[in-house]
Amino acid sequence: MNYDFPIFRKYSHDKTYFRINSKENFDELIIIGSYYIYRNQQALILPEFIMIVDMIDNLNNHWLPITENEFDEKLSNCRSELSEKTF
Repeated sequence: MNYDFPIFRKYSHDKTYFRINSKENFDELIIIGSYYIYRNQQALILPEFIMIVDMIDNLNNHWLPITENEFDEKLSNCRSELSEKTF
């Protein structure tokens, strides 16, 4: 199946957002109190590949579809109002 990337998703609790760049790669924005984590995740093992396909296909409705604008606004808001946590 062909997909039109990027694809955007979030969890219903509005604390984790995803930009799916390909079947092998996604960006994740996690909001934790007054901090945020923004990271790029490259799938290296089978469970990671499966998670990405599940997000794309929205398996069992675990993710909510969002727009690119919603993702970009949330990331911009985090960068201007919260502190970034790095690991």
